[in-house]
Amino acid sequence: MSDQDELADLAGRLAAALGRIGTALDGLSRPAPQPEPVGDAQGDATDSRDPASDAAPATPVIAPLAGTLGADATALADATAEIARLQAALDDERIVTSQLEERIRRMKARGMDGDATLRGERDEARAALAQMDADLQTLRCANDDLRATAAG
Repeated sequence: MSDQDELADLAGRLAAALGRIGTALDGLSRPAPQPEPVGDAQGDATDSRDPASDAAPATPVIAPLAGTLGADATALADATAEIARLQAALDDERIVTSQLEERIRRMKARGMDGDATLRGERDEARAALAQMDADLQTLRCANDDLRATAAG
């Protein structure tokens, strides 16, 4: 079966499961019956429930419907877990991408600064070379004058 066929099949199953969930949620709109309090030896009513059991289930929509949906609830739970895993991986990739982009910006900035520094050094070297050439020409002229004076 190709990936597209699998995706189409999964999409159909998810749509059907979501429809059943909606129907089941409509049926769950009435409040659930409360457990009867347990009395102690004195006849007082005490609540023997564990306070931790009052916490909401990890998958509040899927957990109450698991019995009515069967395999589709499992597939939906698996798909929900896969979506959460993929979202976390996407967030990690976004962080890595932003870090790499920042490194590239810093490297480019350093490269541009380096280029500017090299250009400045090149210009200074050219100016120093031009000054040395002018000094050399002055010395040659002075040398020629001295030779002419000595010969003459």
